[in-house]
Amino acid sequence: MNRAFGWMSDTRPINGCEDYTVYLLPVSCGYRTMEAGDPAGYAMDRPGGRLDYQLLYIQSGSVHFAINGNEMTASAGDMVLIRPHVAHGYRYDPAQRCLVSWLHCTGSAMRTLAEPAFDEDQPILHVGASKHLDGYFQAITVEMQRKDAEYAGMVTALALQLIYYMLRKRTQHTEVALRRRDERIDESVSLMYQHCSQQWTNEQLAAQANLSTSRYIHLFTEIHHTSPLKFLNNIRMNMARELLSTCKLGVSEVAAMCGFQSPQYFCRMFRKATGMTPTQYRDQDAGDDS
Repeated sequence: MNRAFGWMSDTRPINGCEDYTVYLLPVSCGYRTMEAGDPAGYAMDRPGGRLDYQLLYIQSGSVHFAINGNEMTASAGDMVLIRPHVAHGYRYDPAQRCLVSWLHCTGSAMRTLAEPAFDEDQPILHVGASKHLDGYFQAITVEMQRKDAEYAGMVTALALQLIYYMLRKRTQHTEVALRRRDERIDESVSLMYQHCSQQWTNEQLAAQANLSTSRYIHLFTEIHHTSPLKFLNNIRMNMARELLSTCKLGVSEVAAMCGFQSPQYFCRMFRKATGMTPTQYRDQDAGDDS
């Protein structure tokens, strides 16, 4: 078994600390590994809980938890939150190689940022494998061990980044679960962004995706809730807004760069999308900057 850990201060409050007058205060951080078949195993039992929050990131293996009387198992890619004053215990699965990183924190940010992301009865959040999360835990541990100049600020900043990155991963996994994905459609979208000035037709886009035209349109619309050509038009409009705001190109030049063969048609479509002509949009944007 290997482990490494660090403490924020030289005094080590065994039961943690509780302070909501600060935004975020990391208390300790570290990791523990256990090889498969390790006869010693590893288990923790805290019937009285702790004063602070604990975040555990399961990088490999499985960990069996009993939190507030509820039994659960967290596996690789899962983040677990144990709230203050909650009775809990956990043990590593002895049949697997387990690697777990952990962080103890207190402060109002834990209540307002981290806690709402976890269900109270089953506080396990799947965020997936992430070298970034592992890197945050390691960096916090090293800062706590070395205690170089301004380490307290560095530790707090890193802990806050860790929490936000965890929330980002949670959001990304939720979006993927809610929205169907297809690599052929993803590649088609990338093609639109890279070559939005090209005069694409549904037939050409479908051929690039190795799909029949009808199947391509149906699949694209099912995933993005709009047709391929309308999606492409939105890309062009966003590009036009950016060019009008940042470049001194004429309207005809902007139209051509965005894939519109006729400046008149571009102006009509731009007005339909924004309620303004390209010239009015540019003048308004210039006025906002003054």
